[in-house]
Amino acid sequence: AEWIDDVPFSYAVALRLGKTTATGEAPTTTDWQLQPGRHDDRGTPCAWPHALDFLRALLVHEPSLEHVWKARRWNWQRSR
Repeated sequence: AEWIDDVPFSYAVALRLGKTTATGEAPTTTDWQLQPGRHDDRGTPCAWPHALDFLRALLVHEPSLEHVWKARRWNWQRSR
């Protein structure tokens, strides 16, 4: 089955991964940094939806992820 090319509504995936402190607070450090930018026709659009592509990068421990879609480009970098 093919992915839906134009989703008619906004969607999001929220993930909270990692350990918490004894008081239930999350650590203030982060392993990923995001630099959004404009897509200037360099690179090819990603074959997967952004949320699934990000999960894939998490699971296979990729050091970075570039997701291109329509007019936007998202550059994710592991900071550790």
